[in-house]
Amino acid sequence: MDTMLEYPIIYQSVCFACILFGTYILWKTWSKSKTQKNDKEEIAEIGDENIIKQGFRMNAVPENVDIIVIGSGIAGLTVASIMAQEGKKVLLLEQHDVIGGNTHTFKEKGFDFETGLHYIGGRIGKKTSNLRKHFDCITKNGVEWEKMDDVYDLVIIRDGENCEQYPMHSDVKILKKTLISSFFEEEKAIHEYFNMIKKARIGITILFLLKCIPYTWIQKIIHKLVQPFLLIFDETTEQVLSKLTNNKKLIGILTYLYGDYLEVPSRSSFGIQALVSDHYMGGGYFPIGGPSMIARTIVPIIEKSKGKAFVRAPVSSILINEANKAIGVVVKGHCIFSKIVVSAISSTITYKYLIPQTHQHLVQSHLKIIESPELASETGYMSMFVGLQGDSDELNLPKGNLWVCPSWNHDENMKKFRNDYNADFPGIFISFASAKDPTYHTTYTKKSVASIIALGFYEHVEDYKDKRVKHRGDAYNQLKDQWKERMLEIFLKEFPNLKDKIVYVDNGTAITNDFYLGTYHGAACGLAHTPERFRQVEILSPISPIKNLYLSGQDMLTCINLRTRTNLSDRLHAVPNVQYLDIIVDENNDSSEDSFGQNLPPLLHLTNFELRSITQPWTLEELLLLFNQLPIVKNIALYLVSYDRRLVEEEQCSLPHIPKLSRLQRVSFYGSMPSDLNHFSLVFHAAPNLVRLDLPFEFLWQLIENQQIRHVLGQRITSLFIHQNTMSSSSVAFNEEQVPILASTFFRVDVLFTDLTHLRNSPITLPNDNIIEDSTVSNLPVDECQQTNEVVSPGSSESMVICLLREFKKT
Repeated sequence: MDTMLEYPIIYQSVCFACILFGTYILWKTWSKSKTQKNDKEEIAEIGDENIIKQGFRMNAVPENVDIIVIGSGIAGLTVASIMAQEGKKVLLLEQHDVIGGNTHTFKEKGFDFETGLHYIGGRIGKKTSNLRKHFDCITKNGVEWEKMDDVYDLVIIRDGENCEQYPMHSDVKILKKTLISSFFEEEKAIHEYFNMIKKARIGITILFLLKCIPYTWIQKIIHKLVQPFLLIFDETTEQVLSKLTNNKKLIGILTYLYGDYLEVPSRSSFGIQALVSDHYMGGGYFPIGGPSMIARTIVPIIEKSKGKAFVRAPVSSILINEANKAIGVVVKGHCIFSKIVVSAISSTITYKYLIPQTHQHLVQSHLKIIESPELASETGYMSMFVGLQGDSDELNLPKGNLWVCPSWNHDENMKKFRNDYNADFPGIFISFASAKDPTYHTTYTKKSVASIIALGFYEHVEDYKDKRVKHRGDAYNQLKDQWKERMLEIFLKEFPNLKDKIVYVDNGTAITNDFYLGTYHGAACGLAHTPERFRQVEILSPISPIKNLYLSGQDMLTCINLRTRTNLSDRLHAVPNVQYLDIIVDENNDSSEDSFGQNLPPLLHLTNFELRSITQPWTLEELLLLFNQLPIVKNIALYLVSYDRRLVEEEQCSLPHIPKLSRLQRVSFYGSMPSDLNHFSLVFHAAPNLVRLDLPFEFLWQLIENQQIRHVLGQRITSLFIHQNTMSSSSVAFNEEQVPILASTFFRVDVLFTDLTHLRNSPITLPNDNIIEDSTVSNLPVDECQQTNEVVSPGSSESMVICLLREFKKT
């Protein structure tokens, strides 16, 4: 190595040879793959909206799955599509209720809003560009792109009534001329900046090639060899630009896009600044049909290869065998096996929450680096969605975006807002998806939408993170409403003509992102884009320390897998800050109450608790002892085969005191119900904020037959999920005669999910009896209902749907 450094020409030749060799191998692999496919260009099948909203059902999981992909953002979709096209059977799992991650859209009050994909860089407009080829590959040419205005971004500085505007033009030559006309004395610096962006392409290419090397030892060697080409990543944006110019305003203009990667110039790597700036050379584009078109074209590709994509499928653990190989995942208590597991979610969540405690030692070195201050993201997004009456032409809405800042000093702007959330927002992004998408008004006539994104901090709302959604308290609502009014004021200052056209407004914060998008501490862009991030090539690579587990996505809670009750208290004392607790009891053990341990430590941070007891009965005494130590638990799931029959004996044992489980929102049951329901009602009385119940119908029927419990549940439950009992055969069948009782009991329910797969399908089309359109019941498969005079078959799943809709409509 020293010899090479003494003779730079040798050094550079070796580096160049490595790059050429890597490129050649990749090209040969790609060429071989292409020749094995049909010469005829395939056009993707585009699925309807239902195809990206298929709820998880264990009996619908394909057999012999090749690859499980966790997370359905663009990274997960990409992996799933490519593997499916190679003939692999893929299972794509998404915790939210729609596939797509940040590419998903949602409907509210007759409007369709985009969430994260607001525009893509200009090279996607060229069919021959690599970016376009990649998208065409994963969607099978299923997504077309609409060019935005030539001024794709308008940067605005508003300091009181003073206003400066700088247009970002899609034509690079015009953009340079515009900047030079405003900063003629900085012409040399401007030219040099654009030259540096071009040079950055080499470094970025090498960095991505490095991450593709499958052997860590080779990766380390080549990383040292090509280090001179990666120097662009080693300095901050501020350090690099300060060498070019002392003009703070020019630096502020050039770095306005810092909101896209959420790191201020003093902290961000210049590599990410160059990458994003280069990405938008040539302007911005928007997917025709909206961002959800990406998922709607990819899911059919997955299904064509006999795979599946499920929503409401949260992965609680990755299964790892004794040979330290990933062999599957756990979803809602079900073990699903596969040859390979790909995590396309946060690397922090993957390593910290999904790896069982028995294998945590394998990822500790990675986790230590990932959680270091240099890689922890400090910034997040706040979103506001605005529905407007009128189409885009009528309202004169631009196809470009606006970036509004209080000054050119982005570091100072962020610092002020972090110290005082009443200060000016450090940055506001305004976008009109309805103007960018030429098909929007064919579906939503006389309606338009705007998305307003503000930069913010998770720490401002962290105190409210454990409270129930839409019930986070007056203080949170006041703060949220205050931000909403301020964001709306900025929006109307730029578009005063829209004031009387607003018919809908809602907003979310960083903890909203955690709930809906599964982010970690609101970090919508994953790990911080600092120089340190780009130095950790071997740590932040697709290859994990666990065989057959690969990482994708932006990057990577605590999940404990305990296999016995023995010495449980000792084990829990060792992890006082555990947040996710998954107890598995799978060995025959005559453990007495003493072995369970009455000296359990208080689990002050535990929010999610799961108990699986395959062979061991748990008494209600033991459960209440455990619940006594869970003061902030939000979700409890019980997978139990049997309870101790002592609870129904004539001489009842005294039960321990159970405190208020004030934060408990959801209880899930699987297996056997407690023998004595009167005692079990204590759990419900202790949970004043319980709103969701997940359980098999036979358990539900036992509960509502008990008048005391029935009254409590009727007053509390707003979300009811009825599934089949996969752990024992059902003794009570769910039929239409029971629906009126169910509806009268759960009169507050506004979300109902029920598994009707045990019922036969009706061969006759459903009638439209005018109850479907205005029904408030969600998550029911009624999209196939058409207007007809035919009658459904009694006892069929379609007949049950009609009965459910009719009875719950009355309530």
